[in-house]
Amino acid sequence: MKFLKRSFWIVVLISTWLFAILLVQAFTPHLPPWLLRFFLGSEFGRFLFELFLNAASVAIVYVLQKWIQRLYLQSRGQEVPMPKPRPRKKPPPPRTVPAAVTGRRTKTRQRPRSRPELSHHIGFRLADGTEVWLSVSEQEYRRLSEGDRGQLTFQPEAPLPERRYVSFLRDGEGVRTSG
Repeated sequence: MKFLKRSFWIVVLISTWLFAILLVQAFTPHLPPWLLRFFLGSEFGRFLFELFLNAASVAIVYVLQKWIQRLYLQSRGQEVPMPKPRPRKKPPPPRTVPAAVTGRRTKTRQRPRSRPELSHHIGFRLADGTEVWLSVSEQEYRRLSEGDRGQLTFQPEAPLPERRYVSFLRDGEGVRTSG
């Protein structure tokens, strides 16, 4: 049975490739001469042309396979499976560690025909000696200064775009979170 399925799809692939060649031959007289010289006169052009034909053939075969599979399942009264969405990894829970503020930076990014964008970053030295720079809001940037000590809450093991600052509670200060 597997042999028949494979041979069927090989026949479909070959026939779509031949159909593509026939289409190219039919439209060749209508192509500009410079394009014909490129595709037929150079090795690189022939390579690109064959690459395009093969990619188009594989795409057509893939679409045909999905279409025939869907028709087959519907004819037998079975439910057509929908593609499953990929599960996203949840970022790890925030971690709270003793830390001290070691530095502050403001980065300016200017894009053409737009206002400059400011981003604020604060450096924290953790209890184990590592230094972490995190992007913070403008309010938190103004609130914190070098030398402040307290409890830093952030997501350390998350991938870089999701690694984020949650809050910094100075020693002797009440609970505070960023907005």
